[in-house]
Amino acid sequence: MRNLSEFTFYEWVKLDPVYWFLKQLRNDLVTKKYIANNAAAKNSLSDWMIEFDKEDLVAVSIAFENSSMIDLQSEAMSKYFLLGKYIVADNSRNQAESAKIKKICDKKNVLYIKLPQNPVRHANRNHSMALQWVYENVIKPIGLKKFGFLDHDLIPIEFIKRLKKINDLPIYGHKFDGELNNSAWTLWAGFCFFNIDKLQTCTKFNFLYDFSNGLDTGGRNYNSIYKKLPQNEEFFAKEVTSQDVDDFFTLDEEWVHFGGAGYVANYKQKEKKFLEVIQRVSSK
Repeated sequence: MRNLSEFTFYEWVKLDPVYWFLKQLRNDLVTKKYIANNAAAKNSLSDWMIEFDKEDLVAVSIAFENSSMIDLQSEAMSKYFLLGKYIVADNSRNQAESAKIKKICDKKNVLYIKLPQNPVRHANRNHSMALQWVYENVIKPIGLKKFGFLDHDLIPIEFIKRLKKINDLPIYGHKFDGELNNSAWTLWAGFCFFNIDKLQTCTKFNFLYDFSNGLDTGGRNYNSIYKKLPQNEEFFAKEVTSQDVDDFFTLDEEWVHFGGAGYVANYKQKEKKFLEVIQRVSSK
């Protein structure tokens, strides 16, 4: 939540700080209840533990209602992501789509975990809770030191090299500035990586959004993590939009992002264009 001193007189008159405090309290309680539903994690981790070394870099993709993107991403990750391990955490509500995603992961020998059904329909809250669930029930129990999250429609297009930086840096990802004029910022939940050993004491992860501070999913990490770090340009991936990728954007010239693959209205039309772009830029 934004510092109380940053609220204007007019916002205090409207009781905005009280409103945001109650919202944050509600989100914390709902998330705590959701995280406690961890049977799926316990079952999976008993089989997974042998797969991991605590020094592994692990990239977790949050799947959502789109098996074709996971098919595309997992294929590209197997080819281009040689720096660590890749997990698919399925946050889909559609059981048929989840079955397709699991089948793809099984076929490609990708570690798959089905998140508990989440009754929350608010997109940001639902996504935030999915990230927090994975952190609390997968990352922490395994004891991973280097981990991060990917959007399911962020596709690598060449060998991933710049992410090696996370071995020497506390964080690496795509920086999003907050909407308020108070210097708050966060890493985009679709591309954010962390090195716990380099973060030292700044490891109280909270992946919920913080709209009071003008921050989207993962914004609660600002006060506990990002605010304590210098804004070193080495921490941040470079976003580029060019004619080569049409209306999509690239990160570090190594990834292309579709955007809205779980809900965009004109999906089939956009997917066709996206696949053409992927084929074109991957063959360079």
